[in-house]
This record gives sequence, structure tokens and C-alpha cells, in this order.
Amino acid sequence: MPHRIARFSFCILAIIMSLMTVVEAQELRWREKFADSLFLRIVSPTDGDTLESSRVRFAGSTDSAAQVMVAGQRRRVYPSGAFVGLVSLIPGDNAIVFAARLRDNVLTDTIRVFRRPPIMPMPAAPTAVDPASIEPKRDVSLSAGDEIRVKFRGSPGGRATFEIKKIAKNIPMVELRPEEAGGVTGVYEGIYKLPARDDYEPQKIRFKLRGRDGDEIKFESGGRLTLLPSGVPLVAVTSDTNNILRVAPAGAILTELPMGIKLRVVGRQGDIVRIRLADGVEAYTNLANLQMLPIGSTLPVARVGGISTSVSPDWVRLRITMSERVPFKIEQMLYPQALEVTFYGAAQGSEWTTYPLNDSTLKIVRWRQEATDRYVLRVELNQRQQWGYSGEYNATNFILSIRREPQLALAPASLVQGLRIAIDAGHGGTELGAIGATGLMEKDVNLKYAMRVASLLEERGAIVTRTRTMDTTMTLRSRVQKARAANGQLFVWLHNNSIAASSDPEATRGASTYYTVPQGVEISRAVYPHLLNLGLAPFGHVASTYYVTRQTDMLIFLVEGAFVSNPEDEMLLMDEAFLDKLAAAVVEGVEEFLEGLRAAK
Repeated sequence: MPHRIARFSFCILAIIMSLMTVVEAQELRWREKFADSLFLRIVSPTDGDTLESSRVRFAGSTDSAAQVMVAGQRRRVYPSGAFVGLVSLIPGDNAIVFAARLRDNVLTDTIRVFRRPPIMPMPAAPTAVDPASIEPKRDVSLSAGDEIRVKFRGSPGGRATFEIKKIAKNIPMVELRPEEAGGVTGVYEGIYKLPARDDYEPQKIRFKLRGRDGDEIKFESGGRLTLLPSGVPLVAVTSDTNNILRVAPAGAILTELPMGIKLRVVGRQGDIVRIRLADGVEAYTNLANLQMLPIGSTLPVARVGGISTSVSPDWVRLRITMSERVPFKIEQMLYPQALEVTFYGAAQGSEWTTYPLNDSTLKIVRWRQEATDRYVLRVELNQRQQWGYSGEYNATNFILSIRREPQLALAPASLVQGLRIAIDAGHGGTELGAIGATGLMEKDVNLKYAMRVASLLEERGAIVTRTRTMDTTMTLRSRVQKARAANGQLFVWLHNNSIAASSDPEATRGASTYYTVPQGVEISRAVYPHLLNLGLAPFGHVASTYYVTRQTDMLIFLVEGAFVSNPEDEMLLMDEAFLDKLAAAVVEGVEEFLEGLRAAK
């Protein structure tokens, strides 16, 4: 029995060691070599990487007194031991040799990466076509009046046409100039406006290319074209709790819809579906977010009724009576402060609005019928600063929630006293974030200065929620949900920055702040100069779209303290005293923003 227990214990230990090795492999992606007091650590690139660009940045560290050669060139070694730079790559295999010398000790390491060869021009003769370039590659569904665009790459200087059976023959294609086609010759493109046709069968598009040598090649697209019936709408319903509609297939977000909203489908290419919200208003979403309904399913037409209001300690809620659930878009306006809700497929019915007696948040509620299928509700506010909003359906009624302005503490109390603030340290666990040349991990730095920010705010009387206090993996959604569970009024998202694999790590450094929803512009702008007062280079006060910053029910902004990828910035982030200053700068910026609100009252 003791021997069996020993063998069992040994197996368990082996499993644990194996799991630890997996975790360590995720955590420590760099390579290290040692010789007496000398070490050589290569953080990037990673051995075996496949790259598209003609150059790649490298980062590593060694003894600060050592000399370093990378790809045959001597490189600067910073006081932290970091060395960084760029290496040019040839198409195909590349072996990047790193060498560190300290007195009589020499360490070398070789990192091998592969650069994808650039697209080579096709010969004018014999006439040929690149099959992988033929578009559409995937099935396409379009409506009458839509334009079908086709493309392929073949021998330059030829004459190309395409045809769609039962619709059109010998439609000419144009050879694009090299500057229009990424520097490549022989790229042909064509376009055709599709007529209404009810007897159309899904089919591939047929092409012809006659080359300079007189040879003619016939070929087909990989994807089939389907012409959607013009008389019967194709309807889908949103099937996920969060569905993003974009103004273009990879464009800006138009709106985000909940589950159970019916939409008219007017086109599809691969997994991207085109939606018609109203006359002249179209959007795109992913097929995975939709459930297609049987042909013949109807679209709702909503009648908008009266509006009633209610007040809670934190929210004013407008209940808009509607006969159906229809797509909607909420836009926030500043100067003057307002919210506009556009309902697609809706029209005004009865008209009455009940204002609350015990709250002055609402200034006036207006509506307009912008078109026969677009109803717009405009809510003008008495707030100088908006703190959050959300829109959702309760059965068929629409609830617009507007966060009330918090009561700011009076002097001499701190302005943050009593405010509910969520502090989020970006990344964590298996999400390492950026990694510096010395091996410094962003997730660790984020947590350190986030904890300092939280402590400073608590000392001033704020009610703080820390989304993570340890090195744990969290989704973005879970971070926001934790702040919502605490009814957070302000969400401070703390990160540090990095550059792309082909950028110069020594040329880019500095601090930045970000916002998405207009209500976040003033607080992110107020924090930014306090970061620069620390001596950080200005990288910018930026409007951008991230999952966290585009949430609307809290005041949210993002801080990117410094660039982990820059050796000078990395040394700052390794300094505990600097992290104290960085945390203080964030808190000072928040207080300055609040002081402006209090002074305006």
C-alpha cells in the first residue's frame, strides 16, 4: 500500500509539474540564455513567427554593461539592460542572430521568422489567372438595384468580361492601375447593377480573359450569386444579447440591439448580412447574430404612444408606449445636452408626456416624424454633464434610462467623496498585455497602479470597486458587469501601451487618454495634461471605439499611462515611485473635472 500511494503521489506531482510548465510557457514567451553573470533574454520576435511586413521590431535585455549585436549591427543597451530596434526581412526564411558580450563571456541566440513573399506580377504570356484572386470567393445574396462587384488577377494587358446567366452577357471589366491595386498589375474589376428577376437561380459568375498572346481563358467564381425576391421580404431576428450593426461591413458602429428584434435582410456576402432599417438607411451585421425566419415572415410597424416618467435615487426613466419592438438607435448630443432615440419602422400615435414632479433632469421632450418609417424622440436635459444612459425593451414598451447627476460634496470635503467609482486594471492572468524588453508585463504594471488609484480615491471618501485585485483572467464583459453590480457612476480603465510588430519601439512613447461616448470627452481631456506633467511625451487625447469605453450607462474613460514597448517608458514603469505619481495624476485629473462641475453650479 505505501508503494502504491508513493506511485500515485508521484503521478499527481508529474501532472502538476506538467500544468505548471504549460502556464509558464504562456507567461514566459521569451527565450533566455545564461553564462556566469551574463544573460541574454529575447522577448520579441518569437521564434517561428510568420510576418507580412518587410521589417520586424526586436526587444530583449542583458547586463546593462554588455555590448549587443543584432543582425550584425551594434545596438544601444539602456540602463535597464534593454535593447530594442528594427530588423529588415527578406521574403521567406530569416535568421536573426543576437549576441551579447561582457568581458570574456559571449552569448548568442538565433530567432527564425518567416516573411510571406509579396504578390508577384503574373507574366503577360502565356495568359493565366490566379484562382485564389477570383471574387466573389463566397456566396453573395443581393437585391434588385444592388451592384455586384467582381474582381480577379491575371495576365496584364488583356481584355476581360463577365456574365450572369439570364441577366447579362459580356459585361466589360477594367484593368486597375497598379497604384489602385496595391502596386500589382493585372487586377481586373467589374460592376453591374442587378435588375429585378423572379426566375433567377443561384449560380456562379462566369469570366473570360483574352490575353496579349490571343489565348482566351474561361473560369468561374468560387461563390454563387443569389438574387433575393423583390416582392417578399426576407426577415431575420437578433438572436444574441448584444448585436452590433455597422454602417459598413468593417465600419463604424451604427447601433447595438438586444435579442428579439426583427430586421429586414437585403443582402449577404459570406458571414456578413446587410440590413435595411428604413428607406435610405442600411447597416451590416454578422450572420451568427441572427436567426433567419421563414420566407413570408412580416416586419413589425410600431405605433408610438404616450410617455410616462419615474424617478429613483440614481435614474430618471422614460417609459415609451409602443405597439411593437423595432430597431432603434440612441445618439448623445452635447452643448446643449440631449439624447435622441430613432425608432426604425415606427410612427407617432397618441401624443402625451408626463414629467416627474420631484426631479429637474428633464428639460423638454420633443418628437418628430423624420420619415414615414422613422420616428425620433428628442430628450433635452438640464444637466451640464451627462453621466450615463441606456435603452431597452420591457415587453413592447421602450425604457430610456438617464442617470441623474450625483450630488458632489461641498468644500472642504473631497469632490470624490461618496462617488461610486470602478477601477479596472487591464489584462491579467493569461492575458499578459504588452511585454517590455526586460520582460516587464503590462498586466502587472496595470494592477500596481490601479491599486494605488483605488487607495487614493478611498482615502478621499470615494466608494471604490476594484474589478480585479489579483493576477486573474477576466473578460471585458465581466469587468463591466462587476461595475454595474455596484451601480458604478464612474469607470476608470487603466492600461499601458505598445506598438505594432513593424513599428520603431524607440520612436513611439508617451501617455494618452481615450473615450468613445461623448459624455466621456471632458473627463478624459481633464486627466490627460496631468499625465504630461509627469514628463511623459504627449501621445494624444483620443476618440476611439473599445468595448469598455462604448458602454453608455456609466462615465467611462481609458488611461494608457506609457509605452511598455519603449525602453525609456519601460524604465519609468519599473519605478515604484513613478507608479505612485502616475496614480496621483489620474486622481488629480478626476478631481479637476469634478471641480469644474462644482464651480459651474
